Amino acid sequence: RNLVAVYRHLSGLAVQNADLAAVTRLIAEQTDATVAVVSPTMDILTAAAPGQTGERAAQDVRDLVVHPRLGEVLSAASRARRALRLPGTGSAATVIVAPVLVGDDVPAHLLTLDTGGEGAGEDTSLLLTEHAATICGVILSRERVVATAASRVRDDLVEGLLSGRGQDRAETGRWARHLGYDPGRQ
Repeated sequence: RNLVAVYRHLSGLAVQNADLAAVTRLIAEQTDATVAVVSPTMDILTAAAPGQTGERAAQDVRDLVVHPRLGEVLSAASRARRALRLPGTGSAATVIVAPVLVGDDVPAHLLTLDTGGEGAGEDTSLLLTEHAATICGVILSRERVVATAASRVRDDLVEGLLSGRGQDRAETGRWARHLGYDPGRQ
């Protein structure tokens, strides 16, 4: 029941105006693990851990991303297009790596570091991480669509201004402010 409830909560985040940080916080709380979204170049986009600040959680992940095996696991997860588990050795945490898919691209990976807490079981953590990566893909897709649309509108505004179509100064100023242009700058 708990798994279904978390799946529903994650799916709800996809239709709301949630960001990647909200997804990582939810998974961190449910699995009692450190969770992060990392780019292919190992930049940490967001991180969360129960009872810790985002910066402290990001530091824990930074310590992990320098491990040479992690790059190989990220590549394998991208090729397989599914979550993989990297078993912990000794004091190292078990890591679940799930590719965040946006179409055919893998712009990021979701990592769950099981530090041996009393959170969700291994199978549950794997399932939650995989579903959370899907939700992260939906969020990133939405952000890409918005960015593409804004870029097109900006280009159209600039073209219109350069071609002399922007004769109504009030309307041109309103569009410029809406698109983030500073009206105080020349």
